[in-house]
Amino acid sequence: MGGTERHVMIRDFLFDGFEHSSGRDAECFVLCRVRLLSRLRGGMPEEKVADAMKILAHIGRWEQLASAISDLGLCKQVNHVTASNKESYEIESQIEPLTGDLKVSFCLKESEALRRAKGTSNSAELDVDEIYSQVKNIPKWSEL
Repeated sequence: MGGTERHVMIRDFLFDGFEHSSGRDAECFVLCRVRLLSRLRGGMPEEKVADAMKILAHIGRWEQLASAISDLGLCKQVNHVTASNKESYEIESQIEPLTGDLKVSFCLKESEALRRAKGTSNSAELDVDEIYSQVKNIPKWSEL
């Protein structure tokens, strides 16, 4: 990440701490922390966890729209985007016991990993920038 702090504010949540996990196959997992901005102390209530996960259910929709517009030739200014969506990822969450923040992990589903690795001997890696940019674009989709 080069020391650059990446964060996204959506409604009353702050998504930050985008990084690869540590340990075996770390390049296959991207983690992010979700903080409830209005929470002073204690853990995140279950209904807020559900709200945060509903927000993340929109991951990749903006990119799919931009890709479709580009494919139709309606706009030449659209840069190449990874047209993945929530069906491309396994998304899991858990509350961090020490902070009460929500920790979300993203990894490629097996079918998506095979699709991306097709024709190469390498396993597909999940890029931190891919997840960060897709989370950052969720508000654009929500405004449509």
